[in-house]
Amino acid sequence: MAVDLGRRLWGLPYVRSEVSLATRGDSVSVRSEREPRPGVGAAAFTGRYWPTGPVHGSQPGTLEHWLSERYCFYSTGRDGAPRRTEVHHGPWPLQPAAAEVSRNSMVDAYGIDLTGSPLLHFSRAQDVVSWRPVTIAV
Repeated sequence: MAVDLGRRLWGLPYVRSEVSLATRGDSVSVRSEREPRPGVGAAAFTGRYWPTGPVHGSQPGTLEHWLSERYCFYSTGRDGAPRRTEVHHGPWPLQPAAAEVSRNSMVDAYGIDLTGSPLLHFSRAQDVVSWRPVTIAV
C-alpha cells in the first residue's frame, strides 16, 4: 500500500519489495528484495544496525543536521511537472550507530560506488505529518 500511495500521491519512484524487519534488544535486522521493473533490475539488501551512543540532537550547520532535518521533499507529477511536499516533524533524536551489511545490491543499477566509511545514525521513531504536493511554477 505504501508503494502505491507514494507513487500516486507524491510521484515517488517507489518499487515493490519484500521486506522483513526484526529487532533483538537494540539491534535491528533488515532484509529486502526488490522486484525488477523496466529500467531498474532486481536488488537485495541484508544487514543489521544498532545504536552505539546516547541520544542527541543535531547541530545547525553540520552535515548531520543537513541530512536529518528535512522539512520538504521534491518529486514530479505524472505530467513531469516538479512538485514540492511540505513535511513537519520534531528534531530527530539521533544516536551514533554501527552496522553489518552482508548483502547490498540496491545501488548497483545506478552505478553508485559505496566504498569508504559510512556515516551512520540510529533513531527509534519519528512522527511526521505531510501535506499534499504542490506544483512548482518554473
